[in-house]
Amino acid sequence: MKHFVWLIPCALVASVSCGSSDGPSTSSTGGSAGIGAAGAPGAAGASENGGTDSTGNGGSSAQAGQSSGGTNSTGGAGAAGADTGGSTSVAGSAGAGAVCGGTAKACTTLTVKECATDKGCVATDTCSGTPTACTKETTSADCGKVAGCAWNGTKCAGTATACDAIVVSTSCESSGCTWNAACNGSPPACDAHSTADLCARAPGCKWSGTCKGTADACTINVTSTGCANAGCTWSSCAGTAAACSLMSSAECTTQVGCSKP
Repeated sequence: MKHFVWLIPCALVASVSCGSSDGPSTSSTGGSAGIGAAGAPGAAGASENGGTDSTGNGGSSAQAGQSSGGTNSTGGAGAAGADTGGSTSVAGSAGAGAVCGGTAKACTTLTVKECATDKGCVATDTCSGTPTACTKETTSADCGKVAGCAWNGTKCAGTATACDAIVVSTSCESSGCTWNAACNGSPPACDAHSTADLCARAPGCKWSGTCKGTADACTINVTSTGCANAGCTWSSCAGTAAACSLMSSAECTTQVGCSKP
């Protein structure tokens, strides 16, 4: 018996898929969606000298791929801590070396010649300072006390005499100046003199069986002999000598007791 094979075109048969070959066609499926892994957190910022630690934020997850896995996102790096170290101080410069050393001698121990060049000292029995201006005196009596001033009937006129030109202690002091007395100290009380002779030598004292009265101030004595008789101390120089450390190189050679290192 003969068998017949009927060939039917595939286009005429519904619901049958046609392949490019004679074999049956195979359906193709899409690739699996890949899921990206979350990015790793960023490393913490390093702390430098007390800087604040900064932590990086983690990267965001990658979008799902249509045919391949997502790419891992890397977390951002943490910011480095700020350097807060203090600035280095600058060492001070060394002070200049002293130009004059030693210890200045007291003015009262100096001779008249030494006193003239010693800084801070003044010759005794001299007048120094600044006199009172004539215009400051408002009465005839006060005006007459200032050397160089005179009352003109309504006011004190004239020009006050410079202190260093006045040679009398009373006139020096009444003119507003300072008298640098050669005789200084504290005189003994009159009753300390046990004989009439000693009492008679002391200014302000009087013998009357015993020595009585009030001894005059040492500064009124104008001679070394009178000063000694009054129990006071005579000196040709007064004042306070300037310290050697304050002297310049040139002054150091004239300040008694000082010397260059």
